[in-house]
Amino acid sequence: MQRRAAAVYTALFLVIAVGAFAFAGAAQEPAITVEDPEYNFSEGDEFEINGTTYAVTSVGMTEPSGGGHGGGGGAHMEATIEWNVTEQGSAELATGPDNAIEYNDGEYEVVIENATNVSEFTLRQMPGDDVTVYTNDDGERVVEVQQDGETQIIPIDEYQGLQRFNFSEGDAIQYDGQNATVGNVTNGSVQLSWSEEVTEDVTLTEGGTTEEFGDETLVAHFPTDSSVVLSTNVDAYNEQADQQSFFHDRTDGLLMISFLSGATGFILLGMAYLPRRE
Repeated sequence: MQRRAAAVYTALFLVIAVGAFAFAGAAQEPAITVEDPEYNFSEGDEFEINGTTYAVTSVGMTEPSGGGHGGGGGAHMEATIEWNVTEQGSAELATGPDNAIEYNDGEYEVVIENATNVSEFTLRQMPGDDVTVYTNDDGERVVEVQQDGETQIIPIDEYQGLQRFNFSEGDAIQYDGQNATVGNVTNGSVQLSWSEEVTEDVTLTEGGTTEEFGDETLVAHFPTDSSVVLSTNVDAYNEQADQQSFFHDRTDGLLMISFLSGATGFILLGMAYLPRRE
């Protein structure tokens, strides 16, 4: 009798398990649709907003990342958009050997005449290890050289063994890899400025938002595996995404019911056939 009851309950739980599994499998996930998106792109497309040209460099499925100890996300759709912007740079060059800069494949110090209303400066090559330079009792930097068998002490400003380059305000100068322009020159420093073009990018994922294009917040959606659309109707997208999330919660619950019911049925059946103690 006990085994017969166990068989009945096992059958009941298996029916529940199969029904829950079949219902979860037959349910259709609600699709997200974006009506009248502001932008619709494929890889290789370009578009312009407020004078800036944007290039869609990639659209497609990414490979799963991670694994091992750090975990990682699964494969998902991504789109990368790049554009160029002009940035302004500046630098201040100070006088003195402690502030030497790289120039013309060597080290040079900034030298400015001690006068009022200066507008020029000189880049003077730093002395090598084979040149003796020191500050004399008068506080003047001098170079010690051997000429005609005699030691000569020469002010460094007059020493011709060092290469020099002269610049004025408005001149072009290569600095730190930039095509810079000489700005204001004072007794102690030189102002440099330049502009450079740099590439910026943004990576879009399903449901991700961006404010990089114009002044509006846009949400990304991938209607196919080779296209992406951007829409300002973020609320409508989020509402559909919530519906999808609710759907997944329900189907996950049904699958859990299917698993637990099947496991419970087999456990009951197994317990019914355990040997009894007399």
